[in-house]
Amino acid sequence: MPTPVTAEDKKAIRRAVLQRLGIEDGGMEGTIEELDQASDIVRDEPIDESEQAQQQIAADLQNLLEESDDQADRDADAARNLDFSAKDAVEPGAVVGLSGDRYVVGIVVDEVEVDGQTYSGLSEDSPLYEAVKGLRAGQDYTFQERKGTVDFVA
Repeated sequence: MPTPVTAEDKKAIRRAVLQRLGIEDGGMEGTIEELDQASDIVRDEPIDESEQAQQQIAADLQNLLEESDDQADRDADAARNLDFSAKDAVEPGAVVGLSGDRYVVGIVVDEVEVDGQTYSGLSEDSPLYEAVKGLRAGQDYTFQERKGTVDFVA
């Protein structure tokens, strides 16, 4: 039986998640600015096809990075505003154990480690969340034709 997650553990997990998102949040600003400069076309100079293609590639990459940075901002905001109070069912803000793995429900984040335990984000849009939404500790679920058990909910 997995070790239950306490209120203090949840606070530490929340801090780790926010720190992880804070590192990623805004981390591409320098790269975006460099691509912005690289994609600027100087109108008083002749431009050959190769330079024009490179400028277009830089502009396309800049747009992709800006979209990714905007999504990271939205993910960080969602994590900051998530209610991490005690839960008794799988719902956003819960920390859950699912067949030996640990998740923070309602966020998108890479794995974080707290006190030797690894936690992954479990988005509300994920198929796994749909399979376990509303379940309580000890209840069984089926995901991708595999049966599992909700080990704990905190």
